[in-house]
This record gives sequence, structure tokens and C-alpha cells, in this order.
Amino acid sequence: VRERIESKDLWSTRVTLFIRMLLQCSPSCSDKLPVINDSSDESGWSAYVQVLLGLSIETPALVSLVKDPVARKILLDLDIDPEDNSRLPDIFDPDNNGTIEVVHLLEGLQRLRGKPRRSDTIIVDLMIRDIQLQISDME
Repeated sequence: VRERIESKDLWSTRVTLFIRMLLQCSPSCSDKLPVINDSSDESGWSAYVQVLLGLSIETPALVSLVKDPVARKILLDLDIDPEDNSRLPDIFDPDNNGTIEVVHLLEGLQRLRGKPRRSDTIIVDLMIRDIQLQISDME
């Protein structure tokens, strides 16, 4: 599993397919899709990196996509727990504004790969404690 998680080729090919499918599901992005003849052509995608990273996806597009068997297979290939599939829209749109920035989606997918570690829980606990302290200081 560790080798799969560290494989840059696996990451780039699967994420490219997932983002492409997601952009096709998102009405506001469908006209902004780059024209790439070969989805494995990384140079074609890199020409559009700035455009892609600036896009926001509607949350309902992700809700729809995670029901697609091909998308589910891609997430499984990325070692993302299938139980998280239905929670991805909530994970990537925590403020419930109805959109997900592509850059945050990429960061989130990277962090969801593999089994959760104890350090993940501890980091969240420490962040919550810090927020509680900040709120307490404001009172």
C-alpha cells in the first residue's frame, strides 16, 4: 500500500481522470474544460494548471460524481476509503458555501489517501483546542 501511495504516476493519472470527470459534471466549468486529446498527456494538462487551480466546482457535481462506479474505482485506486466517498462533499466544502476549489480538492484527496494515523487525530484535537483558546480569549 505504501508503494501505491508514493507512486506519482498512479496519483497523476487517477487524479487527472477524477478532476476531468468532475469538471464535466460541473455546469459552470464545462465550458472551461481544456481540450486535451490524450488524458495521459501531462504536458497538455500542465498548460492549463493555472486555469484548473482557479476553478471552483459546485458541490452537487461532487455529490453526483461519487455515485459513479468509474469515479469510485478511481478513489479506490488512490487508496481512499470507500466509506468516505459519500462524505467527500462535506469534507471538501466545510463552510457549506456550495463550491469546492480545485486546489482544495487536490490537497484533500492527497491527505485522505491510506489508512488514518493516530497523528491525524492528534493534529485535529490540538487545532480544536487552539480554536477553543482563541474563542475563550475573545470573551
